Amino acid sequence: MDRLESRIMRILDDRIGARGGIGYEDALVRHGIDSVDIMESLVDIECAFDIEFDDGMLTEDLSIRDVVDATRRLVHVAMEPKVHP
Repeated sequence: MDRLESRIMRILDDRIGARGGIGYEDALVRHGIDSVDIMESLVDIECAFDIEFDDGMLTEDLSIRDVVDATRRLVHVAMEPKVHP
């Protein structure tokens, strides 16, 4: 687990706790984590990394792996130098 994943896991753990050891491929809603907690967790992640998830980027069968992958893509894009013509 790299630093980005570790930071996301801490954010999720702070918000929703360790609910039965959620695995990367397990949908969060199947573990009794309600949509309000999920949305608040995503907002926490957006604030922590100064990113914004786009509509359709994360689906209703959301897994932690989906969140990590989406965050990694957005952080990578945000860090690319902007080229001005």
